[in-house]
Amino acid sequence: METSTNKTLILLLNNVKSLPLVITLLLLFPLTSCTNQAQIYRIRDITRNQQLLIRNQALSQSTYGLMVMSRGYIDGEARVTLLLDGQVRKTKVVSGNVRFQWRKHWNDNRAIVRYQPRGVTEGELRFNVTFMD
Repeated sequence: METSTNKTLILLLNNVKSLPLVITLLLLFPLTSCTNQAQIYRIRDITRNQQLLIRNQALSQSTYGLMVMSRGYIDGEARVTLLLDGQVRKTKVVSGNVRFQWRKHWNDNRAIVRYQPRGVTEGELRFNVTFMD
C-alpha cells in the first residue's frame, strides 16, 4: 500500500537533483515522530512544603523517559525529590543559586516533585519537565 508520503519520496528519488532534499527529509522525519513538549511548573510559596503533580499532556502515547530541569534561587536550603507511586527516584538538596537536571528512564504518564524547605525565607524555583514520548 502506497501512502502519499511514499509517493512523494519515490518522485523525489526519480529526480537525482533533489537528492540533498531527500536526505534532509529523511534525517528530519524521526524528529516529527515523537512529542517532547516541556511543561513549566513553579513553586508558589517557596517557604512551605509542596508537591507538584506532573502529568504528560500526550496521554495517548507511551512514555519512555523523563527530564526535569530546575532553575532558580532560594535563601536557605531545600530538599527536592522526584517520586513515582510513592517511591523516591531522585533527591537533591539545593541552596543559593539552583540549577540541576535529572534524566530518568520513565514508563508512566505522571510524576510527583516534592519540595521541602528548611529555613527558606525567599526565592523562586521553577521546573521544566519533559516526558519523552
